[in-house]
Amino acid sequence: MNVLKGLAMKDRRRIPRTCCSLDAEFSFDRQTFKGRIENMSNFGAIVQASDPSHIREGKNIRLAITCDGKEDVLEATVVWSEGGSFGAKFNQRPTG
Repeated sequence: MNVLKGLAMKDRRRIPRTCCSLDAEFSFDRQTFKGRIENMSNFGAIVQASDPSHIREGKNIRLAITCDGKEDVLEATVVWSEGGSFGAKFNQRPTG
């Protein structure tokens, strides 16, 4: 992600994100892709995707996050996509 875009996005965030490195899968259009959550908050996440070529802004996805052996599946919308990463806004805040 370019630095200026990252700074502009940071200023708009309602709450800070937590850096992490969690395995994840995301799916759309009946396909599933592997990825890694780089950082997240209750409102969204940045995902490093192994194959981001088909993901685009506005796409609705299902994001499966695995942490401590537990998997949570969240509905999300892609808000930006660049290179091998994309930002996703959760359609509903995670509980717990």
